[in-house]
Amino acid sequence: MVDKKESSNKSPSDNLQKDNSEESETQTQPSKVKKIKTNAKGTEERDTSDIPKPDNGKMIHPIIIYPFSQPENYDDLDKLYKFVKKLEVKDEYSHPITILNWQTYDKTVSYNMNNKKKEEFLTFLRETVSKCSNVHYAWCVDSCQMWLHGLGKAFKKGYSEENHEENHEENHEGDVYWLIPGDFDYSSKRGHEMLYGIDQEYETLFGIKKETKTEQPREDKPKGLLEDIPKAVRDHQQDLCIGEIEVKPNSSKQLIDTYGTYGLLYNWFPYEAQKIRNKTDKPRTEFWAINHSFLKEILRQRWYAYEQTIVILLHAIIRQKQIHTINLGAVSDLPQGRDSLAAAMQQVERTERVLKLFWREQNAENRNTEWTEMFRKLDMQSEQIRGAALVILQNLLG
Repeated sequence: MVDKKESSNKSPSDNLQKDNSEESETQTQPSKVKKIKTNAKGTEERDTSDIPKPDNGKMIHPIIIYPFSQPENYDDLDKLYKFVKKLEVKDEYSHPITILNWQTYDKTVSYNMNNKKKEEFLTFLRETVSKCSNVHYAWCVDSCQMWLHGLGKAFKKGYSEENHEENHEENHEGDVYWLIPGDFDYSSKRGHEMLYGIDQEYETLFGIKKETKTEQPREDKPKGLLEDIPKAVRDHQQDLCIGEIEVKPNSSKQLIDTYGTYGLLYNWFPYEAQKIRNKTDKPRTEFWAINHSFLKEILRQRWYAYEQTIVILLHAIIRQKQIHTINLGAVSDLPQGRDSLAAAMQQVERTERVLKLFWREQNAENRNTEWTEMFRKLDMQSEQIRGAALVILQNLLG
């Protein structure tokens, strides 16, 4: 074991969380005492092991996925972490986890010649992200791999990396794991509604007064709240809850799903695709929460670096899980308003690759040699569907 005092191979969070010793005994409320502990890797993080579970015994574990590409400004992230900070006063939430890709860090700090942007990034990590969550760094090829890292960290919260053993006193049955993407426009009008509903701050920022019982409902009245997603799983015996965002009919996201995602799904998994479509027309959403038992099953299966939400929905249908959806309204993760043609084509192509592999895994072991003939037939049809989808995307986005 490396001596922590002599090791120079430390995570950036060692530098980011300076002066945390002053906070080691701070207390937000009588039942929640926050302590700083050092794990086996020498990384400081908040120790929440002594926080009692709520009366129903079910904890919600927020997992924030820091944007893969560093945004130009911090307005949206700042709004998100202020929201996350307010969750700490509630016993039902564990201390949040933030997953930050090493490539994002290196591109912004190590390979960035702009000292001002570099300092802004480090300051934001130190003063906001690290104070609102435990930051975990990971090498990931895509956001879906960051999901796996974060969900795995939360799922194995009782595991001792130093002693390589489980803490058998930990009981996470009934817990909920809540994935929160960091790259949406949380500082927008709808973003604020999604986080807080319509409150006094909302009225001040956007000049729209809260509805009263005597007023006619506004056309843009709030949809579901972000917090409704994990609560639907915890309080209503759901295995999975996904948040749907509203997009325009001819937007890049809708075109990708209509002509690419669902076209390919109906080819490879026609029965499951119909069941999924009855639940949602946003099968690639990044907003979702999952219960402990279903996550345990999913973590035993292959995890895909791309389009993992589609795979989870397929598992849910195959295993007859309870799925709930919540409409989050019109929030966006596209600063330019739409995907580029190249990005849209890439999403269709990788969806096809994932579905091909998943189909083989589901069928090769359960059939005799006839599965290869069926695969070739579906593969030929899939190529035609993908080709047609790319033509449509080129005509409308090119």
